Amino acid sequence: GLETLNYPDNLQNRKCCTEQGVAITFESEVDKIYLSTHTKIAIMDHEKKGTYICNTQRWSSCDVPEI
Repeated sequence: GLETLNYPDNLQNRKCCTEQGVAITFESEVDKIYLSTHTKIAIMDHEKKGTYICNTQRWSSCDVPEI
């Protein structure tokens, strides 16, 4: 669900970017707030073998937490 969404990248002085790719991976620290997200986003952590659900029913953005 996050592919093709816009986000201000706070690590790049809030530069407006568009997510690319089918599977999004985080190799290092990120500080992104995805705009106009779907109501439910699953974040899979393959290293910790867990899935985190980001429920955005009441908001129009999803802040990806440090996991």
